[in-house]
Amino acid sequence: MSWITLSGSIPSTCLVGLVVGLVVYWLLQKWKYSYPPGPPGLPLVGNALQIDLKGFPKQVFEWSKKYGPVVTIRTGPVQFITVNTIETALEVLVRKSTDFCWA
Repeated sequence: MSWITLSGSIPSTCLVGLVVGLVVYWLLQKWKYSYPPGPPGLPLVGNALQIDLKGFPKQVFEWSKKYGPVVTIRTGPVQFITVNTIETALEVLVRKSTDFCWA
């Protein structure tokens, strides 16, 4: 029964393996799709800690000055694409609507 007790190296090895696995998963998900640029976020939580819910439209407008009219915001495993100009919104919703549909 002495094999049931874990020494200090096995839990630390499992923890390192878990962290490495999560980082690899995050990198693969990031490189899987070609999203527009956006503010850098933390692994697993994305930009959730940077978002100010009361001033969100103003914050996205400031990000659009830096990253362009289309900005990707990540909150955990979910990515949101924000469109910040009328011209870009018309292009997404009307001219290239079939490219952006979820069908």
